[in-house]
Amino acid sequence: SSPNELKYEVSSKLEVIPLSEATNKRCGAKAAACGVLAQAAEASSGAFSAPSGAVIPFGGMESAIKEAGKQCHFVPNFWRVSNVVDPQGRYEELLQVLETAE
Repeated sequence: SSPNELKYEVSSKLEVIPLSEATNKRCGAKAAACGVLAQAAEASSGAFSAPSGAVIPFGGMESAIKEAGKQCHFVPNFWRVSNVVDPQGRYEELLQVLETAE
């Protein structure tokens, strides 16, 4: 299948798009750069290739969490994990909290 056929709806609010459609504003610079390579490979008539791939646009994780009704649990713990600078294992403990959210 063509990379442009790789659109998937993971939930009613979350979309996965082909790298070739990624933009800086929607998906970030790294994904957009990979998208440029994918487009160039596609246009090169086989002169070079790039692996196909997909990206979740900005806000995708937040939408999925909200849709699942987990934002009250996830958001405060996510920021705690994101800001941990603790070599004594606290990071792993906080990850466990996120993984066991019900």
